[in-house]
Amino acid sequence: MCMRKLSILFLVLVSAIFITGCLGDDDKDSGAVAPTTYVTLNGTLTAPDKIESSLLGNTLNNVDSEVRNRYRTAAVSVNGAQISTFEILDMLSNADWPCKIENVPQSSTGNYELAVVVGRITLRSKVRDSEKSQFRINLDTTAAAMLADVTRFEQHELLASYPAFVNALKNVLATSAQKTATVMTAGSIVNDGDVQAAMSTQKSHLESIADLTTNARFAYLQLENDLDGDGKVDLYVKPNSSGQRVSFYTPLSSDTSMLEGVTSLDAYVDSALLADFADVAKLSEERTFAGAPQTILGLYFKKSAGGDQYLKMYIHRVDIVEGDFSGVLVEYGFVNTATTAISKGQKTLMLAGATLAEGAVYATDFINDSDDTAGRLSFISATQGLGSTDNSRIVIAIDGQPDINKLSAAPEWLSGGNYDFNSTAALTRVFKNQLEAGDAFAAYFPKTKHYALFKINSIAADRIVVDYIVNASEDERLFK
Repeated sequence: MCMRKLSILFLVLVSAIFITGCLGDDDKDSGAVAPTTYVTLNGTLTAPDKIESSLLGNTLNNVDSEVRNRYRTAAVSVNGAQISTFEILDMLSNADWPCKIENVPQSSTGNYELAVVVGRITLRSKVRDSEKSQFRINLDTTAAAMLADVTRFEQHELLASYPAFVNALKNVLATSAQKTATVMTAGSIVNDGDVQAAMSTQKSHLESIADLTTNARFAYLQLENDLDGDGKVDLYVKPNSSGQRVSFYTPLSSDTSMLEGVTSLDAYVDSALLADFADVAKLSEERTFAGAPQTILGLYFKKSAGGDQYLKMYIHRVDIVEGDFSGVLVEYGFVNTATTAISKGQKTLMLAGATLAEGAVYATDFINDSDDTAGRLSFISATQGLGSTDNSRIVIAIDGQPDINKLSAAPEWLSGGNYDFNSTAALTRVFKNQLEAGDAFAAYFPKTKHYALFKINSIAADRIVVDYIVNASEDERLFK
């Protein structure tokens, strides 16, 4: 009897231990890390416009097939981890390539640090969770990401409110991408000495305005500035002869409008600025500034097919110490209006040596007419047709005799290699051997760096009449 009781007690104890063990295991499992969640990042990648061949295969332009092929197999990392699911979806349309990165471990912070490396070309972007379906990675985001690493600003803030600082660094990155491997020995363009120096300079400028906030954009102007990020100087600061004051001008004009005694950029409304520029009495080339003038200045900034653009900037302060210019802190915005870059008309080009008929010209670039035929379009001879007498490659035939009013852009002038000396040579590329009414061409004028479209209206022994559309903006191919 006693043995039976002991046996029963033993079984109860074993069962209790077993049950306790199971419950203990369940409790331990309840604290285990949940399976990793994955996300997909969708965006657009843009390689630098030009890449020196020794840094990346045998390539130069970002539309070249070898550049595209190398980027298909780029080394890609997200938050420091190598990713093998990077895919470029389309490279045919333009230089902005849609791309996708699948199976990316979801970030607990909602931030994704992207790096795309091909040869010595490194592109970076700091992507927020809200941007993961439409991120961009290019030289702009690379410059902004680098500045975000060393300042209190985030990438998206730098791109939105401080693009002038980003542009300054981006332009140095673009230059480094064109250095030979012998010159650029840092291993990557982001580590290039010139790039690091530019980053340090822009960091110091940003730190000097850390206490200011705005809904507009800030810039710390130097003597030459690129405010819109196209790689070209678009605003100049000029110290006066004493070195104590500065003036401002753009490549288009030295005229300025002005509104004084204000405390914010919004005080100068767009309509008032445009009205001032329409009134010659309110414009001046003589305005100079020092200290903290509480003034908004208006300047004629840019013209393009999309519209003309004026710059308005509130001058916070001019930094000059003992005659040494440091910079000008400004808050700025743009005012857009209808374009004056595009114009249309008709020209009668007289044969060289023929008597000039009324209203006719010997040579033109469709902005200015001249008797000097070098570098301009002229009627050279019945054999050569229209072209330049100095053998500039300025014309390219457009196949099919299209209506030039329906064309949105001219073919890009690739250092002249795809354009010809005259219309006869150009027509051979579209399998024609004789100029006739209806033939359509694009022209590029290297001296003034502008494009035009023209169509043959009529042909006579001593003259050719053309209908034309010209874009007066430098290196802009667009006509719509």
